[in-house]
Amino acid sequence: MLIEDENYYFKDGNCVFRVADYLFNIHRSLMAQESPFFERLFSLPQPETHNQKDGFLEARGISADGVPDSNPISCQDSVDSFRALCWGLYAKPIEVRAQDSPESVDLQRLVLLADIAHKYECRSLETWSTDVIQAHWSVDFGTGNATPTPRDMWTLDIIEQLVTLSIKNDTADIWFKKQIETQWLSCGIAKSTNSSGLRRALDFVDNLKIPRLRGLAYYHALKRVGLFSKAGSISDFSEIIGKCSIMDDSLSDLTREQYLALMRGLWCMVSLRCHSLSNMAFTRRRPDCTWHSTCQGAWSNFWTSYNSVFDFGEMLELALQRASGPNPWGSQARCWTLLKPEIEGMVNVFEENLSTYFDLP
Repeated sequence: MLIEDENYYFKDGNCVFRVADYLFNIHRSLMAQESPFFERLFSLPQPETHNQKDGFLEARGISADGVPDSNPISCQDSVDSFRALCWGLYAKPIEVRAQDSPESVDLQRLVLLADIAHKYECRSLETWSTDVIQAHWSVDFGTGNATPTPRDMWTLDIIEQLVTLSIKNDTADIWFKKQIETQWLSCGIAKSTNSSGLRRALDFVDNLKIPRLRGLAYYHALKRVGLFSKAGSISDFSEIIGKCSIMDDSLSDLTREQYLALMRGLWCMVSLRCHSLSNMAFTRRRPDCTWHSTCQGAWSNFWTSYNSVFDFGEMLELALQRASGPNPWGSQARCWTLLKPEIEGMVNVFEENLSTYFDLP
């Protein structure tokens, strides 16, 4: 039995949508005005070219004509998502203004609206909802606050939805995308309290199928469960498997594929670190440096101080911080100024290849 939606089945509506078991009767002109997608849909020939219409709609999961209740346009969206779209179309000014207040904002509905508005090309609704979300985000997370104290509305569910939305929307603000990823890595992985939380995070990123983000997630998972400290001076892969059992409390809920991907990543990191430290040649030279032979030795000693750091990514981060500081080699050893760009290049190579470390053959 189909149910007329309580809020968005208008008796004077002239376009019926079916979403799951609910019917929405809304105004065709309003939909066409807001969405070029629906404008094209409504301009298609009527039943005599029904197949043409179905082909146009197939990619969006929509079918039928949407005139009487017996033949509605069928959408494969969730009911909550379609209600959010209707709310965006019909919201009163007081409801719109209420979204600017942290006390009355409906963040979940705004996220759903941004997502479905993107799908159906409702540009003004997408821009408005995204801008409001980003404004609230900036209040809580700022532009560079290392220890933010966000409000409770930023749940892991919301942040996961924002990650997914930022992937779909190629035009989203780059800073905002980066901040969303950073907070997801923090909330979903770094702050996970048990292996089921870690499993949730890895399941989520595996389903996204975004190699760069998957590499970051698995790398942070290694850090979260402290596997680098267990690696130590491991000399072969079997030692890693022995020291890092899937029966460990921190790993027990992972799938076998996730566990093996972590172990492979750990082995790659340990091998990369050992290889890098043993082949850390410094071939660059400033023409005005008169102590280049001294710089070569200082470069080797520079890395020796990180022998106890088994996380290659952390080692590069520490090295970059140090290279950004004052020159301890002396004023004549001017090659010091080349260290920072050299290490930045190493960081870029490491990050570009991060996802491949966790790929199973």
